[in-house]
Amino acid sequence: MPRWRALPDELDPQVREFAGQLRRLVDRSGLSIAAVADRTGYGKTSWDRYLNGRLSRPRVRSSPSPRSPAPVPSI
Repeated sequence: MPRWRALPDELDPQVREFAGQLRRLVDRSGLSIAAVADRTGYGKTSWDRYLNGRLSRPRVRSSPSPRSPAPVPSI
């Protein structure tokens, strides 16, 4: 039985490449997905999504522009 499910045909090519790279890294590590999750701090379910192309990349919170002034606390 193969370790990975086939990726959907309609998957964006960049997402397909990202999932493929992650799969190769996990395979080379020799670790289970649960072990990878423990070592990275991301949940097993999140890893499953990344590895199967259902979530392309983590969301990044936007931060204020380096040119914007820092908020001034009110007293």
